[in-house]
Amino acid sequence: MSRAQEKALRSQKDSSEEEPCFVQLLPEKCVVERLPDRIDVYVSRVLEPKQCGPLIKALDALMPLRPRNSDSDSKGQICQQLAHLRRVRRAPFSQQISTTDESSSIGPRENKRKRTSEERHNPNGEMKTILQPIHNKGVTRLLLEVVLGSVSHVCENVLPDTLERLISTYNLDLSVESVPGRPAESKEELEEWNQIWPTLYFHKQTKEHDLENQTLTTTEIAMMECGMQAAIMDAQRAREQWRQQKKEAIPPYLPGTVVMNPETEVIVSRASEERENQIQSTTQQQSPGRSISSCPDIVNPLSTSVMMAIQGVSRLERQAATGHGMDSAAFRNGQYLCTGYDVYTTQEPGVFEAMGLVHSRIRRIIFGVPDHQCGGLGGTGSETAVHCLPGTNHHYRAYQCNSTSSAWNICRALHPMPNE
Repeated sequence: MSRAQEKALRSQKDSSEEEPCFVQLLPEKCVVERLPDRIDVYVSRVLEPKQCGPLIKALDALMPLRPRNSDSDSKGQICQQLAHLRRVRRAPFSQQISTTDESSSIGPRENKRKRTSEERHNPNGEMKTILQPIHNKGVTRLLLEVVLGSVSHVCENVLPDTLERLISTYNLDLSVESVPGRPAESKEELEEWNQIWPTLYFHKQTKEHDLENQTLTTTEIAMMECGMQAAIMDAQRAREQWRQQKKEAIPPYLPGTVVMNPETEVIVSRASEERENQIQSTTQQQSPGRSISSCPDIVNPLSTSVMMAIQGVSRLERQAATGHGMDSAAFRNGQYLCTGYDVYTTQEPGVFEAMGLVHSRIRRIIFGVPDHQCGGLGGTGSETAVHCLPGTNHHYRAYQCNSTSSAWNICRALHPMPNE
């Protein structure tokens, strides 16, 4: 093989193995600790279906499985371990309850359910009673089973007198069963979990969904490259505005930020435009003869590029409400802050900016270079990666320009390292 052919093969191989332009940030320490596959819970059968409704209402007030609406009368401690489970299920047809006098009674109460003596060992070596629907004079009556709460939660948060009163009121016969201890991570696992106990499925919280969304299409990459170019142009415009307002050296923390609607690929807000609006507004309000800088970056240290881009979206929403009112259908059916939008910025946002993006409900954040001093997306360590903290009520995806891309080099020139 000639040298020219070898060079062509290497070039072809290098192009096929070209590194991606954007890298998604998935800090390892931000991954939620894996929950156990099984958890022990208290379960009781309900012989009278008409009692099921009042029982569920009482349980939701005492041991809710999930947070309720603000108008709910629930005052109990939420059993967060079971948020993925349904409260009620139909007893399996393979289970049987005998109504004859020959069956032995379980427990001291005469009105507790009766079981047959037929038992079998499960693979774990535990004893499990086999029960069936009740057949009364040729009529089959389906039985319902209700989960009260995990054994640990009941023991720690429910007073014995309260639990005894609940058992007495609804003729409960508690038994301990092992049910799925975490949400299903795939549809196959969901089918397996449902064989044990009915389980809610949250596809967007599964690893399958994460893998589906980690791969960027060529169209998305092209859109993200355009967004970064717009952010770079916004940073250059920010430097011009700084020179006009303050005759000093341009600080390295002056990034450019834009907000894009990914569905239309249209820039919705630019930080430089919002800065200009605030400069004009401040200038008009100044008294004659006073020379005070009206650049928001100087007047208010919290008026950063990212926050001004968000304020630009808010300004558009206020303009949309003009003439209609905040309570009008035209406003309520409109855009809520940055929901579904993508934010592009030349430097990694700080911690408070990253939290502002959480409240703004953005879809993605794409930035140029990390900020190892104040970065809030992992630049200062995984513990400060706000976008993947498990306790927040909204999460967004974070992407960084690859260090081999031209956008990264431009952003690094705009935001040099402290020792450079």
